[in-house]
Amino acid sequence: MKILRRITLAAAVLLALQVPAQAQETFFGKVGTLIGKFTAPNKKLDSNYVYQRPAHWNVSIGSGFMQTGVDQTTTFTVAGGVPCSVRAGLQEGLYKNVGLKAGYGSLALGYNFEIGHKSALKRKSFSFDLLMAGGGVQFQYYDIQDKLSYSVESGQEGTAWYDSYSGVSDAPGRLRTLVVDGYYCFNRSTFVLSGAYRNTKLQARSAGSFLIGAKYRQGDFSLATDQAQASLGSPLLRSGSAQVSVGGGYSFNWVPLHRPACDEYGKGLRNLTFNITAMPLVTLYNKMDFFTGEASEPMIGQLGFSYTSRAGIAYSFSRFGLNLYGAYDIFSFVSSRPVGSGRVDVGPVSTSARFRNWQIRLDFTVQL
Repeated sequence: MKILRRITLAAAVLLALQVPAQAQETFFGKVGTLIGKFTAPNKKLDSNYVYQRPAHWNVSIGSGFMQTGVDQTTTFTVAGGVPCSVRAGLQEGLYKNVGLKAGYGSLALGYNFEIGHKSALKRKSFSFDLLMAGGGVQFQYYDIQDKLSYSVESGQEGTAWYDSYSGVSDAPGRLRTLVVDGYYCFNRSTFVLSGAYRNTKLQARSAGSFLIGAKYRQGDFSLATDQAQASLGSPLLRSGSAQVSVGGGYSFNWVPLHRPACDEYGKGLRNLTFNITAMPLVTLYNKMDFFTGEASEPMIGQLGFSYTSRAGIAYSFSRFGLNLYGAYDIFSFVSSRPVGSGRVDVGPVSTSARFRNWQIRLDFTVQL
């Protein structure tokens, strides 16, 4: 019944947005004027290669799959110099969701809610997109609580003092992540990356572009309860990280079908676009704050590499559009040197971590 109520609410929102043209002018028109400078047609785009829809309010309803996780390994020594290693991982199950997006022109604001079996004990997420012809930015936020998998090793393997064990803790861990993605395309006259991900600017002929990108990631990984910390026997209570990465790559739009529109609402329009984008990133700033009870120590990470990739298919017809796309991202952290643990019974601490996220989604969009 809860899922039925949510679907009914989503349908009511879509119907409410189908207001008369005069009402659009009085309410939506005023807001659209305010943000018009972000969504105005780009005069530098070659109309032979790019079709620009006039800016309209648009609504999307979609469904997808997503999975986010982290693995973190902490090494340290205890009394007598015995080496220890603790690996803690949080991997949510498959997050199946239904969501709504509402926007004007290239602006879009979205909210998703979960359906089916829960992917984690608790989960929240939020996204915001601004996709323009020559560049774009995307904000994503996740807050996930779920059971921890762990493995602990102490001593040296092959000696009488060696011990190891692993398991899943009933007490939860918590992962909070904010990711900001930005990109800039060098080919700003005949190529639009958003052509396969939004239905506002469409690729009319096949074209590609080299691009540069930047990514900011801020994360917080913690053992959500004292019980979880005790079950691992680790000095780590919480780690907060911040990374800034820059890189370059290439994106290509293949257009096997394009039929021009007859009016501003897209009557007669038919467009099919395939996109693939790959971009390796170099992490220039890589910092992690290591918390042990009341003490905290900053760690500076080594120069590292991250990776982001995208692939999408878009089919646009008249005022409507279908978008199927996927994304895969990896961020890594390796401390450059050990830091003090803040405890007399624990020696210097080193940490490495890998954060990952992937998603596949299908959206249906209506230009109002």
